Amino acid sequence: FAVFAFAFIVRPVGGIFFSHLGDKYGRKIVLSTTILLMDVSTLMLGLLPTQDQIGIWAPILLLVVRMIQSFSTGGEYAGAMTYIAETAPDKTRGKLGSGLEIGTLVGNIMAAIMAGLMYALLSDQQMMDWGWRIPFIIAAPLGIVGILLRTNLDESPAYESTLEEKEELEYSYLDIFKYYWKDVIVCFTGVAFLNVANYMVLSFMPSFLNKTINLGGTMGSILSIVTMIVMIPAVFFFGWYSDKVGNKRTIIFGLAGFSLF
Repeated sequence: FAVFAFAFIVRPVGGIFFSHLGDKYGRKIVLSTTILLMDVSTLMLGLLPTQDQIGIWAPILLLVVRMIQSFSTGGEYAGAMTYIAETAPDKTRGKLGSGLEIGTLVGNIMAAIMAGLMYALLSDQQMMDWGWRIPFIIAAPLGIVGILLRTNLDESPAYESTLEEKEELEYSYLDIFKYYWKDVIVCFTGVAFLNVANYMVLSFMPSFLNKTINLGGTMGSILSIVTMIVMIPAVFFFGWYSDKVGNKRTIIFGLAGFSLF
């Protein structure tokens, strides 16, 4: 969990770096670069040598690879959400934007199914020795498919329309905080609360059920899968709902529900 948490320090750095890159060179190059970085770093996780083979360098390399993953994820999420916001029609932006989170959930479900199968088919010792590597290695060809899809994307119309006005639209980060400080703080706080719930349920809970409640890895994966399947129609509904009543009401409802439950 320490390695998992420490890698998150790099995520906002990736978000800032790739957001600047996207504003300068376009959304397409960011989305292609981030998925390539994620694909390579995920494969590297599956191929890392053990501590018996290279000593202290094994955990150091693990941390470095996790940081590369988080760096690319920071740019990926910012770039993907910007691309959706700029290409979606005004009246369906919430509904289409929900597709980003639904895609994330589908990916998490696939990963949980893989983990559940591994726990069911392999012994604890086999999982410790080599089984844990298999999901990371399998992810590599999936990443190649993603890279091919990304390279065929059209640039967002909103970005293309601003190319001629680029000099007028340049903002430093100090300018952003100066003129939009309230929006930045509100969005920062909302997303922070969301991710407390998100990672507690989807990341910590399976480990808690497995190690503390002793339900086993397979049952923990099944409960995670059921939770995420329930979340998918809810995400789509609230995306649609935000198009009807506005983003502000939807966010307040979500945060109130999170605080209550």
